[in-house]
Amino acid sequence: MRILFIGDSITEGIPGASYFEILKDRLIDHQLINLGKGGDTVLSLNERVKKIHLEADIDLIFLFVGVNDIFVKVSKSYPIIKKVSKQPWAKNKEEFRYFFNNTLEYLSDKANKIVVVPPLLIGEDISNVWNVELKSFIEEIRDISKTFNNIEYLDIREEFINYLEGKSISNYIPKSATRVLMDVITLKTTEKVDDKASKRGLHLTLDGVHPNSCGAKLIAECIEDFIKGM
Repeated sequence: MRILFIGDSITEGIPGASYFEILKDRLIDHQLINLGKGGDTVLSLNERVKKIHLEADIDLIFLFVGVNDIFVKVSKSYPIIKKVSKQPWAKNKEEFRYFFNNTLEYLSDKANKIVVVPPLLIGEDISNVWNVELKSFIEEIRDISKTFNNIEYLDIREEFINYLEGKSISNYIPKSATRVLMDVITLKTTEKVDDKASKRGLHLTLDGVHPNSCGAKLIAECIEDFIKGM
């Protein structure tokens, strides 16, 4: 199959560990294409994907976006970065819903099937204010996905929550854009990513958002199981 992965930095694989590279090693009989771009919001991805020439023979698309529309609120510096990088974010759930739905409408006739993966976490403390708000946006994604015949919802976020249950949870969140940039520059290997995640007390992520090797493997396993089950 020819499979496209469309998303933000989690799909691009920087910073942190790449679930896409794991899948490339495991699904050697399929053609996997990475269309992830760091910082993408639902709005900026909507604009970007319409400028990409998508071949007619796409079997499957994974759409994995939405966390940056909430993550932008974590620090006062992030909105400035978003404006400079021309990646506007949804100002409310209505705008988020409109552009997510519009993206699915555009993609729905580009592939035989589309799989929607919800945003995962903003910090591994699932009860923090950012994850509570993220959950309300995820409910919008789930509802939108039900309105299309060729779209399925793959709840990897629930797998993350189940994995974290009963563990000692760090409240680390990357509130400094400089800190995220330093992670990009200095953490070039999976070993360094995992070591930094461990020092921060994190289990599935490097920084509360981007996966470490454990998180990347969990994402990859969920996607691999879905593909093999088709």
